[in-house]
Amino acid sequence: MLDKVEREKEMIICQKAVNTFGAAIQQVVAMEELAELISALSSELKNESNNIEEETADVEIMCLQLRLMYGSSKVDEAHENIYEFNGTGLIELTIKRCALLQQSISKSLRDKQNDSIFWNIALVENSCRALRKEFNGTEIEEIKQAKLERLKGVV
Repeated sequence: MLDKVEREKEMIICQKAVNTFGAAIQQVVAMEELAELISALSSELKNESNNIEEETADVEIMCLQLRLMYGSSKVDEAHENIYEFNGTGLIELTIKRCALLQQSISKSLRDKQNDSIFWNIALVENSCRALRKEFNGTEIEEIKQAKLERLKGVV
């Protein structure tokens, strides 16, 4: 897990990305990244090659940006009511959670008001933590940091 200083650096890069590209564009990118993780997880279920580590890293970065757009403290409040996921069905549950977050983002783009988005961001973050345990968490972190470094160079 990252220390507070490293987490703050990540948040600064993500805030610059939101400011540079705009919240609406980044919300669409988040939906795309969620779809890519769903696809990678579906491939895993079919015992096909996949890039779960890369797509998990992408979704984690987009969740940071979503936190900044919708309110990190409200996402933290939602986390208080979520238990750590342990057990079978992680892939199926993560697919469902990613789809629900996509729907929440879409609804917020349309209606500008969506109270369930905080809950859905927290659920996807919870699933990403579980994916780190199930798959190569070290590789996920390395990919995430490399992508953040590239993003820092753009914004």
